[in-house]
Amino acid sequence: MASQQLELNDPAMLRVLRDARTMQRWELLRRARRPYSAAELAEESRSPVAAAPRSLDQLAAARLVRACPAPARRRQITYRAAMERLFLVWDRSKPGDRAAKHAVDDCMRDHSRHLQDEAERLVRAGRLDPKNIGVSSSVMLSEDDSMKVREAFRTLYALVVEADQRARSRADLAGCTPYHVACSKCRLPEPQ
Repeated sequence: MASQQLELNDPAMLRVLRDARTMQRWELLRRARRPYSAAELAEESRSPVAAAPRSLDQLAAARLVRACPAPARRRQITYRAAMERLFLVWDRSKPGDRAAKHAVDDCMRDHSRHLQDEAERLVRAGRLDPKNIGVSSSVMLSEDDSMKVREAFRTLYALVVEADQRARSRADLAGCTPYHVACSKCRLPEPQ
């Protein structure tokens, strides 16, 4: 599987990006060593059987998965991720692309808050682990400080990518935990 670039503002892509469960199923397919049928994907993702085909249809429409020919002994169509790594292309000078980026950011933030709320309701959950750090703030920055923040985010992104590659290259994923990491800085519109 190769890397692939797709447009962020493609409606089919936005539909799957705003559905965290569907993207989790895509991640399972991306990491899988073999293609999965819809039933196997439902079992692996611990989701209702009817949810997996719906997700697969959406992922196929966004060109994130491809159907594989079923072996002679199997009757179900199997699917695998269409690429090893996905790059979403968008242009901050285009209003449609900016709106798509904000919609995805909002959806990820809402999903993260939902997971935190669920964790707090669990018996014996207690307080959130202090190692889980998350901040989203509106701040005022000078141009110099804005560039420093940008460079810090670039350094952090490189560190995260290298750590992710090290974890994925291990034969055994024991001791590795999935995380959602979001680093972004965007200029807010001037108040009217």
